[in-house]
Amino acid sequence: MELQHLYDEYVDSYCEGNFVEGYCGWDGGEGLMSPETFKKEFTKDALSKGFDAEEVSGMADELADWCECHLSHLESKFR
Repeated sequence: MELQHLYDEYVDSYCEGNFVEGYCGWDGGEGLMSPETFKKEFTKDALSKGFDAEEVSGMADELADWCECHLSHLESKFR
C-alpha cells in the first residue's frame, strides 16, 4: 500500500462520517474529528504501517489542511 492510498482512504472515510469525536450540542450526536485529531490518527496509523516519518509528517499536514477546508465548507452550508 502506498501512503497516498492511505491518505485517500482517510479522506473518503472522513467524508462518510467515520471519524468522529465529542458531541454536538444541538442534537447530542458525535461531531466530526477536528483537523488536529484527524492528523494524529493518520500519523499514528501510517507510522504503525511502517511508512517513513518525514513523508508521513508532510502528508499529515496536508490532510489537516484538507480537513479544515472541508469543515469550513460544511459550516458555510448551515449559515
